[in-house]
Amino acid sequence: MAAGRAGPALAGLGRILAAENPRRIDAYVLRASVYAVDQQYAKGIELMQRAQSLAPDNPDVLSTLGSQLMLGHRESEGVPLLEKVGARWPDRYQAHQLLGLYYASHSEWARAERALSAFLKTRPRELEGEDPGVLIELGNATLRQGKPREAEAL
Repeated sequence: MAAGRAGPALAGLGRILAAENPRRIDAYVLRASVYAVDQQYAKGIELMQRAQSLAPDNPDVLSTLGSQLMLGHRESEGVPLLEKVGARWPDRYQAHQLLGLYYASHSEWARAERALSAFLKTRPRELEGEDPGVLIELGNATLRQGKPREAEAL
């Protein structure tokens, strides 16, 4: 996203963030999303760590921080955080998807299968378009665990 196009909106977010209002966590999540699009992961991580200090048990804060950590190649911090999010709030489909893809990329097939299956069960209907890629990874994880019939059914 070009800063010029988003300038007025980002300025408004800046004013909201400056107030450090824990009731405006949505502004932190939105700004972190802009940082992610711009591949400014360190800024997104720092911002979400500030948000976490304001709302330490907020699932949006924790899942966004975990996502930012994963995108910023800080998996040693992001994976445990997203695992915590997925366990505490099973409907947080984003955590399951990121974890499943991470586990698959690290040949942790059983964990990948569990996480990707959880994603498919919890993701909103509007995200069905992401299913083919997830199904390929899920099928691969299932097959690599010696379950060819289950993999074929996918």
